[in-house]
Amino acid sequence: MKHITLVFTSFMLVLFVFFSSAKCQQSLQWTPSNFIKTGNILKISEVGEGVLYALTDSGIITSIDGGKTFLFTLRQPILMTGEKIVDITLVPDGTILAGVGTNHSAALVASTDKGTSWTRISIPGNYVGPIGIQALPNGTLLIALGMDHGLFRTANFGKTWDTIKSPAFQEGSMGGFSVTSSGGLFNYGTNYAALSNDTGKTWIPTSSVAFGNPGGPIVGVVSNNLTDIFLCDAGGVFYSSNTGVDWASRNSGITNLNTSGIAIDTKGRLFVSTYTDGVFLSFNKGDTWYQNNQGLENTHVQSMLLSKINQLYAGTTDKIYRTSALLAVGDNSIAQGKTTISPNPVSSSAAITYFSENAGLVKLGIFNILGKEIEMLVGSIQEAGAHTVTFNAANLPSGTYYCRIESNGKMEMKTVVVAH
Repeated sequence: MKHITLVFTSFMLVLFVFFSSAKCQQSLQWTPSNFIKTGNILKISEVGEGVLYALTDSGIITSIDGGKTFLFTLRQPILMTGEKIVDITLVPDGTILAGVGTNHSAALVASTDKGTSWTRISIPGNYVGPIGIQALPNGTLLIALGMDHGLFRTANFGKTWDTIKSPAFQEGSMGGFSVTSSGGLFNYGTNYAALSNDTGKTWIPTSSVAFGNPGGPIVGVVSNNLTDIFLCDAGGVFYSSNTGVDWASRNSGITNLNTSGIAIDTKGRLFVSTYTDGVFLSFNKGDTWYQNNQGLENTHVQSMLLSKINQLYAGTTDKIYRTSALLAVGDNSIAQGKTTISPNPVSSSAAITYFSENAGLVKLGIFNILGKEIEMLVGSIQEAGAHTVTFNAANLPSGTYYCRIESNGKMEMKTVVVAH
């Protein structure tokens, strides 16, 4: 009898440890970013490491410190009566590119002065409806015009456009884009998703059927290997293990299927946001989902972003939240709070000293207030200990700049003032 009791007790202890570990693994802690209330956060975009643009009802807000603080960079440009920004991206040269439209018009506009002034870029034809845009690293621009009007591609910033026709595009409203970690490009809209492996020149269908919301738009498509594909719409999450040939729902544990976004990290962990019930996390390709709303005071999530360093952002009806701990596994190599810049302010050159607690890859760069990289001073694997690098500011205009240090998924920001 004692033997049976001991075995039973040991078994229960193992279960307790297992489920306690699982619970810890599934827990994310959310922290609100600091910015003035602006209404619905419609889209969050990462335009550089630690540099975020968010599209709101009132305009565009920007963060250059990884989402801790957001500031208004521009208000909605009213180019014509009733026009509003519906999509935004940043091209490699720093130009802000926005799609504006109503139910009666669509336009592509660009700004090189933080949104103070805008220039219309000619788009093919005279189309109506929303416009989705995607800027690729090689400078290629793609636009998807709503209401069956098609997809267009330019390699010279709108001087000439190539019309992209493909059976992969179904009738209905064309929507957004997503770029995968493996280099693929998805375009998706009402009842369809399509994949391109050649920067948008040709497309193959990965879906041509209605899912949980027949006639409704797909709101996100993600993949790490272009074989396992996940998408979401107002009927939940769907999974294909054969590049879109067959699909199955993956919604166990999701308490509201009206999804607003989906993301996948390099380890295959899935995240889905919902319009009323917050954010859910899956470790097993969507077979089981766990709600992760600790610290998420507003669970009406309108948009979601997983950054390049695996930090999660949720845009709600009144503010942006971020995960307070990075999702990437690994110890932090940079000793937080120990970085010094001397002298500061600097007129000619300054010594930047930082401490690495572990050996690993370290990146240290100087950025302007728009988040544009000025100079990358360090980008190599370094041993543990103190390191010093020289920052030459002699040829920079006077003003405020930021020193950003990254290692093993952690980041530290320091302000540096150049004064001549």
